[in-house]
Amino acid sequence: EGPASFNNQTSDDAYYHAEPGAEDNVVQEQLAELEKRSAHFETIMSKDKYEQARAAGNLRFSYRAMQAALLINLYQEEPILNQASQLLRALVDIDELMTMWRQRHALMVHRMLGVKMGTGGSSGHAYLMDAASKHRIFKDLFNLSTYLIPRHELPPLDEVIRNKFAFGTEARA
Repeated sequence: EGPASFNNQTSDDAYYHAEPGAEDNVVQEQLAELEKRSAHFETIMSKDKYEQARAAGNLRFSYRAMQAALLINLYQEEPILNQASQLLRALVDIDELMTMWRQRHALMVHRMLGVKMGTGGSSGHAYLMDAASKHRIFKDLFNLSTYLIPRHELPPLDEVIRNKFAFGTEARA
């Protein structure tokens, strides 16, 4: 059949032409994903669950720092939070650039050394690729987008909080 006979089914085609019972697997996978997301949200909302995840090494920021970063991210349009929001984005940019550098370095090592042992006695390319994904500095900040709320659904800041955030000339009585 030659090179032009590749399979270009869409995922919908694959779903509708799947084996009987396959849709049950898809539903089960979706339910499992929904449960994971729900647990993730519970972790952010419960200090105890958050600290458990942090102790397990799944999170780096303190609970209070994560709450502050979330507030800054959600209300970044508030004038007093704008610079803090820019700082958070810059930290994410730095982490992304470092990760990209590590991945490119791993690819260069693979090209130059193949799968030989690394110069420091490591497994070489495999070690470097693993390190590129494991050693993310600000992964918690990357995950903030998980909690984005459409602006039109975001509740307004309480007036007391808004006054605390206001510049001296903006404070209201």
